[in-house]
Amino acid sequence: GGMTPLNLVVTRLWYATALLQAGRPADALLALDEADRDAEDAMPAESATRIELRLARADALLAVDRAAEALTIYADVWQRSAEQTEPWWHAFTGSLQCHARLDADPSQIAQSIRQQRFLAPDLGGGRWKHAIGLLEQDLSRQTTTAPSR
Repeated sequence: GGMTPLNLVVTRLWYATALLQAGRPADALLALDEADRDAEDAMPAESATRIELRLARADALLAVDRAAEALTIYADVWQRSAEQTEPWWHAFTGSLQCHARLDADPSQIAQSIRQQRFLAPDLGGGRWKHAIGLLEQDLSRQTTTAPSR
């Protein structure tokens, strides 16, 4: 009886994601630490669940203002993922959010979004399209409300 290691990892991931959505990213990071320890033995590093764990960690790091650490994870997952897949869009969107938080040039972030929209007009659909749209609104406010000296 009991849970298999894989089920345990998936359950912890689900729990961490719920904590993150409830606005408790620090608790989510603790839950992810436990999930990672279980996952190391239960599944290969490139498995979909391990990649989801890494993305959840990056989301939580971004939420606790550790954008530079989050960016490292997003960039790595983005490079390793097949283009236009769910993890690829998650990592792309997260990377843009990190760059914005780290005061990157808004016009460069907007340029990345334009390039992707040209290649994939729906921007991954649903959640990612929405998140990228919100980021664009923030960026346009930044560029229009920049103090003119």
